[in-house]
Amino acid sequence: MPRFTRREEYPWTEDHDRVGGLARERNFLVLDLADPVRQELLGNRRSLSLPGDRTHPNAQGADVVARAIAIWLLESPLRLQMERER
Repeated sequence: MPRFTRREEYPWTEDHDRVGGLARERNFLVLDLADPVRQELLGNRRSLSLPGDRTHPNAQGADVVARAIAIWLLESPLRLQMERER
């Protein structure tokens, strides 16, 4: 889960990429939520996190994450099959 920050550049990109890379190396499917969360934060002034907590989503943040997961799953139904066959 990315941290909810309104910066153009995500300050934890290196860590995020490293964790995703390690997961892929071990044949896990990876959905990176940093871009959908950052795009929503930069395009909208509403808060996506619990008060005083930039890590855990509030209801709006959970909605952004749920939509990103749904799009990821529905956008390319063959993705899961192809990724598992690698």
